[in-house]
Amino acid sequence: MASASDAPSLAPPIPAPLKGFRLFLAAFSVSLSYFLVMLDLTVANVAVPHIAGSLGVSTTQGTLIITSYAIAEAICLPLSGWLAKRFGTVQTFIFGLIGFAIASALCGMARSLEAIIVFRVFQGLCGAPMLPLCQTMLLRIFPPEKAGTAVALSVMTAVIGPILGPIVGGWITDNYSWRWVFYLNVPFVLLSVPLVMKLLMPFETAKIKSRIDYVGIILLAIWVGALQMMLDMGRDRDWFHSPVIVTLGLVTLIGLIAFLIWEWTDDQPVVDLRILSNRGYSMPVAILSVGYAVIIATSVMVPLWLQTTMNYTATLAGYVLAPMSVFSIIAVPLAGRLAHKMDSRYLISGGFLWMALVAFVRIQTNTDMTLGWFALPQLMQGMASAFIMLSLTVMALGAVKPHQIASAAGLLAFFRVLTMAIFVSGMTSFWEYGGRVARSETVAMMDDKQAALDTLAAHGLTMTQARLVIERLVEVQASTMSYVNLFSWILAISMLASILIWVLPKAHQAKK
Repeated sequence: MASASDAPSLAPPIPAPLKGFRLFLAAFSVSLSYFLVMLDLTVANVAVPHIAGSLGVSTTQGTLIITSYAIAEAICLPLSGWLAKRFGTVQTFIFGLIGFAIASALCGMARSLEAIIVFRVFQGLCGAPMLPLCQTMLLRIFPPEKAGTAVALSVMTAVIGPILGPIVGGWITDNYSWRWVFYLNVPFVLLSVPLVMKLLMPFETAKIKSRIDYVGIILLAIWVGALQMMLDMGRDRDWFHSPVIVTLGLVTLIGLIAFLIWEWTDDQPVVDLRILSNRGYSMPVAILSVGYAVIIATSVMVPLWLQTTMNYTATLAGYVLAPMSVFSIIAVPLAGRLAHKMDSRYLISGGFLWMALVAFVRIQTNTDMTLGWFALPQLMQGMASAFIMLSLTVMALGAVKPHQIASAAGLLAFFRVLTMAIFVSGMTSFWEYGGRVARSETVAMMDDKQAALDTLAAHGLTMTQARLVIERLVEVQASTMSYVNLFSWILAISMLASILIWVLPKAHQAKK
């Protein structure tokens, strides 16, 4: 039985949805804030070598700058629903936005690795609740008939932010300083906060004063933190051949089981897992998480392969990624309109089939292709991501009750980020392992190595130079073969997802 303290505080009646220029300003300010948090998932990735050199640490140690943010965000995401109920949706968003700006400024001013890690944790904790609450607030300020447009805005930023991150981060780092990668957030937050306070405070939700589930929070931090550390360290330590990785795996498993039992049986859980019993919500979330993970992991793998194998600069690799953002911006409004006119399952299935086609195009990759041919699949993938992300998000959030939207959006964002981390780690490990296997097989099939060395020597190379040339050719081919095999798996996953989507009910049925 709920106590008196658990009752919701009195809240003013919800005003009518915004219209015209006020709606544009409110949607712009919320979406901009969402974009900044998503951008920071990847914006510091390419700056790590510069940051490490500036702070006098190794590049390996510098990767903690990325890990600390990811762990903090992953831990705080499922708490978003509880925070919104405890402090109000709009207030939580505003405090998170202000904290995010302060943490960003402190990251830019940091003079040691320890300091920047602490500030990145603070940045992740403040930014995480803003991701699901953005969707909640957009749905409140838009008229019901334009709910698809509201979701489209959040979906577009969720896809474009992490993709533009390395491009923006690389350009700023090369032309200015890595510190501006973090300072960049501050002026945009100063622009957003007054607009959010002025336009969205009337849409504040009722507050529920409930006890704090300390046990749930601690268990969540333990298993998510251990999992993220395992994913980040696994490749360098040969995965489960390392006692450290085995220990982290056990901590993750035990912590997860304890967390699930506690949260499912607790009266006032910090994470409302009971929402997952709604098949109309949990199934779209599962398929969405896999689709999003494939999209983002692909956007990590493509520039990685281009830079390590094709000797592309960070800027050129960024040009290859850029077309996806352009097509996503164009395709999201189209997907939003179609979502109201036809069964969403057709759009989602078609999106995954299109992604399978994109994977098939990438399977044709060879080292003779030009930048334009590498960019073509990115352009195509922009359309697939728009239809998959938008339709599944609308379907998932449409299956829950209005008072559950904040919690549902928080869990959706959590599973999306968690699955993305697993896929990125798994795909890069698969690519590296596949490259080693392909290299061994290629070397074994070389019939007359000495003849090749003699031919190169006849063209003026020394034997040492000739060996280096052949070794480089083998490495390039092995890396490319593994890269192509990777997209064979993505093609299979996309085809499977296009079929599984039909086990879901229609969107309007999920709301009943």
